[in-house]
Amino acid sequence: AATNPPQFIRATREILLFFEENFAIINAEIVDEIRFATETSYVPVSFFRPGFILHNDVVRGDTWFENKDGRGLEWVAHKNIPMGRRGPFGVCVRTMIADMDGNGKMVIVMCDADISDSKIYILRTPDKGQSWTKQALPQSFQYGSLHSLAVADFKGNGRLDIVSNEQEELLPAGRTNPRFVVWENLGDQKYAEHIILDEKLGGHELQVGDVKGDGVIDICSKAWGVQPWNGNGGKMHVDYLENVLHDKKATGASKGIAPGKP
Repeated sequence: AATNPPQFIRATREILLFFEENFAIINAEIVDEIRFATETSYVPVSFFRPGFILHNDVVRGDTWFENKDGRGLEWVAHKNIPMGRRGPFGVCVRTMIADMDGNGKMVIVMCDADISDSKIYILRTPDKGQSWTKQALPQSFQYGSLHSLAVADFKGNGRLDIVSNEQEELLPAGRTNPRFVVWENLGDQKYAEHIILDEKLGGHELQVGDVKGDGVIDICSKAWGVQPWNGNGGKMHVDYLENVLHDKKATGASKGIAPGKP
């Protein structure tokens, strides 16, 4: 593993939002973490091969771009990412890159967005991006638009879990109950799907973080648009889900993630 501390790239808010909406940065050569930073927030972007800090590649919904010379002057497109469905607003995905398997190797977590019947997968490469395997996460119902994605250790057991939620728009026909879903990492590349909120509250670009400063990762979300049937009387809402699932030695293991009021 690299011994240098994580590095930070200062970016304007416009650049940050562009990358947040369209790309994830991956590094074919390092295991450090680079963050694009605004004045008040950081968007984590991680990588999956050991090497030099400057050799960064870029991945989007169906293609990854190899930084051939390591300086950003020569790029090679590899259109072999097995994702990228086209919905009513074009091709849209949400992407996170993290060590989901706990073996020091970065993988891609990617879900459809802005399209009904979204899917979510983990993509792994056995040959430095020349090919990809595609693991579907457990799914017990048809999803709407998964316009959110984050990874975090919600249980405090050292394994990264995955969270997303559905928008109020683009739900499957007949449904008016957008849900928040966590895929619990059981280890050995196995996951369990948990519906953690089913209160007719849709979400868009949720964020995870330690809201209370107690070392436990919580969830915050807001809607993109609202529907008259939503759980907040058809009004806009910002939602905070307090994590009470984390195993705290001082108090014992607790039972779940508790939704706060919109």
